[in-house]
Amino acid sequence: MLHYGDDRLAMYVDSVQRTDRVTAQRIVNEIVRWGVSPTAADRIVGELLERAAGAIAAAREETDGVPDELVATIERRLAQLRAAA
Repeated sequence: MLHYGDDRLAMYVDSVQRTDRVTAQRIVNEIVRWGVSPTAADRIVGELLERAAGAIAAAREETDGVPDELVATIERRLAQLRAAA
């Protein structure tokens, strides 16, 4: 969505709907609301943040024509999530 100039999410994450307000902790809180233990939720989010860069690189290699701007947007957002984690 940020790639298209819109920072509003279609669904709320821990009561926020804007990408710049979503933090790793808010994602953990949302997962806990779904019934997952806080410890497991924290581990899941941590693992996803660790593995995301590799997944992005693999997807880019496997998919022709992925715009550089899209990858840059995703990488910036992941960096923000990691910094606040």
